[in-house]
Amino acid sequence: MSLRRLWADLRAELHGLQTLELGSALHRSLLAGGVGADALEEWVLSGRTRKASGCGSSPAAESEALAQRLVDGGASVSGGAALRARLGMEGSRDVDVFVRGLAPFASALLDAWRDPAVDVCLYREKPWELFDIAAGMCAWSRSGFSCDPRHEEALRTGVSDVELRAVVHPRATLGRVAKYGRLYGLRFPAGKVMAMALGHPGPEADGAGRFTTP
Repeated sequence: MSLRRLWADLRAELHGLQTLELGSALHRSLLAGGVGADALEEWVLSGRTRKASGCGSSPAAESEALAQRLVDGGASVSGGAALRARLGMEGSRDVDVFVRGLAPFASALLDAWRDPAVDVCLYREKPWELFDIAAGMCAWSRSGFSCDPRHEEALRTGVSDVELRAVVHPRATLGRVAKYGRLYGLRFPAGKVMAMALGHPGPEADGAGRFTTP
């Protein structure tokens, strides 16, 4: 399956959740899948937002405990937070938690609804399947650490590949190239960076797999 098709399929699932109506077939399916009825109803009646209105920052220890509970429940932490953990660096304040399956995703979304430091994302096969920076293609879960071979190559050589077919705008990828270079001392293929700087054509959509309402 192409990255574009995968992105479209995930967005369709997220759109169904974003437009969820109480009593609908999807609503009944989520309840049957173990999503809490009261929490789901509150979320729908509050506007189906990614985060609760007016939620403030939680203490770091509470956010870390929440992320760990989600991991213990079957989720994965991927991207920068997983890379920092593997490199033995101080943990990231913001954590992206990846969940497979719409009902488990909805449950995790509701659990993290009031904590802006923990973001919940949906995936199909691998948490990093739509990532654009190879060095970030890693994850840790209750089963341990996993990664794409391109992640291992980046750590071995200090040069991280860039996925030009990832479903993000080139400027977003360039921003991550700069961030990963600054934080982790990585280098990137000059030709690909130049292609992005010149406006490599591609779909202008970021946040694939992420619930992107305000």
